Amino acid sequence: MGEEKAPRGGGRGCRLLGSYLRTNFVVAFPASLGGSTREAQSEPRLGHPWKEAHSDLVKLRMSETSRTTFGGRRAVPPNNSNAAEDELPTKELQGLEPRGVKWQDYLNVTAVHLFKERWDTNKVEHHTDRYDNDKLIVRRGKTYYIQIDFNRPYDPRKDFFRVEYVIGRYPQENKGTYIPVPVVSELKSGKWGAKVIMTEDKSVRLSIQSSPECIVGKFRMYIAVWTPYGIIRTSRNPETDTYILFNPWCEEDAVYLDDEKEREEYVLNDIGVIFYGDANDIKTRSWSYGQFEDGILDACLFVMDKAQMDLSGRGNPIKVSRVGSAMINAKDDDGVLVGSWDNIYAYGVPPSAWTGSVDILLEYQSSENPVRYGQCWVFAGVFNTFLRCLGIPARVITNYFSAHDNDANLQMDIFLEEDGNVNSKLTKDSVWNYHCWNEAWMTRPDLPVGFGGWQAVDSTPQENSDGMYRCGPASVQAIKHGHVCFQFDAPFVFAEGHGTLYPAMPGHPLELERESGAARAERDLEKLSPPTGWKGIRVNSDLVYITAKKDGTHVVEAVDATHIGKLIVTKQIGGDGMMDITDTYKFQEGQEEERLALETALMYGAKKPLHTDDVTKPRSNIDMDFEVETAVLGKDFKLTITFRNNSSNRYTITAYLSGNITFYTGVSKEEFKKETFDLTLEPLAFKKEEVLIRASEYMGQLLEQASLHFFVTARVNETKDILAKQKSSVLVIPKVILKVRGAQIVGSDMVVTVEFTNPLKETLQNVWLYLEGPGVIRSKRKMFNEIRPNSTVQWEELCRPWVPGPRKLIASMSSDSLRHVYGELDLQIQRRPSM
Repeated sequence: MGEEKAPRGGGRGCRLLGSYLRTNFVVAFPASLGGSTREAQSEPRLGHPWKEAHSDLVKLRMSETSRTTFGGRRAVPPNNSNAAEDELPTKELQGLEPRGVKWQDYLNVTAVHLFKERWDTNKVEHHTDRYDNDKLIVRRGKTYYIQIDFNRPYDPRKDFFRVEYVIGRYPQENKGTYIPVPVVSELKSGKWGAKVIMTEDKSVRLSIQSSPECIVGKFRMYIAVWTPYGIIRTSRNPETDTYILFNPWCEEDAVYLDDEKEREEYVLNDIGVIFYGDANDIKTRSWSYGQFEDGILDACLFVMDKAQMDLSGRGNPIKVSRVGSAMINAKDDDGVLVGSWDNIYAYGVPPSAWTGSVDILLEYQSSENPVRYGQCWVFAGVFNTFLRCLGIPARVITNYFSAHDNDANLQMDIFLEEDGNVNSKLTKDSVWNYHCWNEAWMTRPDLPVGFGGWQAVDSTPQENSDGMYRCGPASVQAIKHGHVCFQFDAPFVFAEGHGTLYPAMPGHPLELERESGAARAERDLEKLSPPTGWKGIRVNSDLVYITAKKDGTHVVEAVDATHIGKLIVTKQIGGDGMMDITDTYKFQEGQEEERLALETALMYGAKKPLHTDDVTKPRSNIDMDFEVETAVLGKDFKLTITFRNNSSNRYTITAYLSGNITFYTGVSKEEFKKETFDLTLEPLAFKKEEVLIRASEYMGQLLEQASLHFFVTARVNETKDILAKQKSSVLVIPKVILKVRGAQIVGSDMVVTVEFTNPLKETLQNVWLYLEGPGVIRSKRKMFNEIRPNSTVQWEELCRPWVPGPRKLIASMSSDSLRHVYGELDLQIQRRPSM
């Protein structure tokens, strides 16, 4: 049998695909077209030779020429790039082209209309009208409409055609990368099909039903028409490319979410709030997810291409979210963001300067290189954009006092010397002030019933999972009940919020966030990136302070079962406030269920807590606590330590105070305050000691988030009891002021003013101001060489909003000596009045 050469393309993929299609369409034509197949004559009039399942008239088989044989097995080249493609041949003939055939006499496609404008039914009903993209974007499992114009009126009795969708370079029907869509009399839920709903003159309008398990990505569309000589097909036309996304509105989709307010928040909201700071001093900043901005959908598909994720797996939200958790960080796969915690950002943008995900993802796609720099809230913000853009419901989570268990024994062990100093060699666990990760909503058919719903996923590069730095998806429900045996990485997340805190001692400050107790010699290396040895980011562990005796025994000085995972929050639905979701991760402290969850985790393979030889000191007669008053940047403030004697005995106490400038991760940069004092406590009495913290002591060493960490320990001389407390204080910093003038109307000119005043007694150098507003203004930035003390700088930008409704402007300021300075302004953009 002769072969018709493919009309275009010279690439190997095109030749293989053409050969595959030519040799594997076994075509039998109905009698009306000159064929002799009896089965074809019995087809219903509205039907045609392409039935949904293995048509008798068209059977696809893998071509010998498109495979290479390895040891008796046939292999197809990897199909792992959405962007890679080769054109399908416009003719698929059964032999040589007959002489004199007039192809124009057969049914020919002259135009295809996709109804892809923002106001068209397809985009409105599929909730994709907010995407700044001129292609058709639909959600899987729901019908949409197209119109095909032919060169003559369509006659269902003798004309046969179908729609074809292709993704990647090596499409296969059994992999879901080649999708033939037959014209059927009735659409069937869960299956691809096209139903003729209207014919008018030379046009046919189709209602197309997609599969709720369809691959998510950008498909190429073709229309194939049957002739007595074979297939004629439309040429490659980028204007008919169609994006298919996950569908939280479809009950058959794995990401189905049944609450409309939650869908509006977790899929369609493009502006979020990220919580940071300290559990006792919670701070917020807005973040532009920008999932609908121009180019972001393609950038998210590029992330999966960069990961070389097989296209056949891109319809599975479990696989997509797991790949995303690896690719958002650049630790081992040249992913989106380089993490840095060393306060030196000369080769990129400081993490605190980013106002949203858009610039990061667009730069990554255009440069094809990792973007510098990110920290946990930046990783979480970008990951949230990735998930929401593809249609997976997602939210950013903040866990205050997030534990990092290095030895996977489900408790945070702080080892002390007998004199109360921290034993840095033995202490490997750590506790963050806060840590941000994500949750994604999906079913989990790979787990027992009941473990679907919210899944924890974390893209901050912390723990190596299956050879890559990624975490999750881990069922939040499984984490709460201690079922850490279920994939993926449940023990790691369980640890983040189920921690037990056992006290530490004076001397070395206990760093409150990431690397508490790490040996000072290792600290410079450890702070450059999250430690690779972490075994858990715990929401459910205890903090245990243990004295390591010289004779080798260990004595538990104190146990704090409430410190770890003290508060887990996310943005509230429909507002900018905080929603406490701690009870979704852990039972209330002290309840039987909470301890049962920990025991269950141990039963499923977590290491047992440290054996302490059953030596636990009785509770001391002395209580100690301290408070830090509100600390304003550049101002003095006080720290007050309170001692209470609950006995009828008189005691003398030696106390130690250590104040440290800490990185956001808790790594100590510099001890700026060290003080020792003695006091006497009379029976049943209390005493307060005030310590003045001067601005001159801490200002010269400030870091990324202006965080101060205080550690107080005390020794009761008569009983040798050790008391310990640690707290962080986040300084109150100035804000960027935003103002607008002009009508807040779509398409109307509006002037945005960004203003910042330097409140410090020193000149700020190399000051960058950043501005962003989804639907209002594209990302902008401006540099000022310096801002003198008490001086004010202003910057104006002209913009024309293009999205109506509630919008927000977000700004940040970054300089050599002051960062984490933010500002925001709520707007209500009106629609343009109709003429």
